Amino acid sequence: MSIARLRLLIKRNFTSYYLQLHGYGVADPTDTILSCTVYLAARTEAAGHLLSDVEFDAEIQHIAGEIEQDLLRKGPGMKQRLNEESVPVRVRECMLVARGRTWPDADERTRGGRGTGE
Repeated sequence: MSIARLRLLIKRNFTSYYLQLHGYGVADPTDTILSCTVYLAARTEAAGHLLSDVEFDAEIQHIAGEIEQDLLRKGPGMKQRLNEESVPVRVRECMLVARGRTWPDADERTRGGRGTGE
């Protein structure tokens, strides 16, 4: 699956999770975390190295920005929800869990923002 398709999968799963946060019942981020894990593995393979912290943060901001734009198209009440519940913070939470699964020793390997795996 292409990087773009994997990013779309994250957006779909995260949007569902985000809407659950404002609904009844328990919001389950499992599908979002799984799609983030697959995405990060593919992104790492495509880059040929572990993503540095700067690259990782850029991925989060890019995906969160696209999700916010998609959510704003869902209706006038969504802007208030976005102000109450930060999309970038929730995306970061899911991506950090996925990063821990994809790169168990990522903190050691990306120290200094190199992302070279050395």
